[in-house]
Amino acid sequence: MMTPTHSALPDIRQWRQRDARLMWSFDLQKREYIVKGFGKKLKCVGLMEDEEEKKKNEEKERQKRKEKRGVFSKITKALFGKKFKGSPSGADPSNILGEDIVDEEDILHIRKLPTFNGRLTQRDSELFLSYLTVPYLRIPLILNFFAHPARVKALAEPQLQNVLDSVLYEPDLWQELDEKKIPEKIPTYLENREFLATPNGLLFNELKHSPQGLMKSLSDLLELVLEMV
Repeated sequence: MMTPTHSALPDIRQWRQRDARLMWSFDLQKREYIVKGFGKKLKCVGLMEDEEEKKKNEEKERQKRKEKRGVFSKITKALFGKKFKGSPSGADPSNILGEDIVDEEDILHIRKLPTFNGRLTQRDSELFLSYLTVPYLRIPLILNFFAHPARVKALAEPQLQNVLDSVLYEPDLWQELDEKKIPEKIPTYLENREFLATPNGLLFNELKHSPQGLMKSLSDLLELVLEMV
């Protein structure tokens, strides 16, 4: 559940209990731990890719975003063209819409947005989905969105409940190093986004660095719910 990338998970097959036993060793030359299990060498940090593979993926993403700005491709193409080993993110607007969503600009190009069984207006749906395109900021934005008298009842919709759960509890990018590298330019559409990674997940990051806004939204949300009782 704490591994957003599918490539870091073991292959899908019938494993035995002893296959899950982890064998630990230490490489004195590289000064790093080696962990083996499920018939292969495991990465201690499941979110990190090999440098060469990472660079290739970044280059592909750059080209994709340059060539397909405002042009959508069905997510089913990715689903059926690639063997997934875990569940797709419930907080990813691409999975909700079935379209390739990079940022809020792509949301604006969709003529008819979902209303979640009439719980949200088109304007609110556009706002809600746009917030999901910025994972690092999504927790305070989404909580504040629902902490409103006109929107709190929308949480009666199971799909919106599931999205809120994913927003709060999916950790997103994991920060390996103590210090982050500051991006060379802003905006960073086509740059490495590891500077937005967190060491303990997005929720703990909010609680540590900006708890006031988070608790204010939760308090407002609770008050609105109590008024309906």
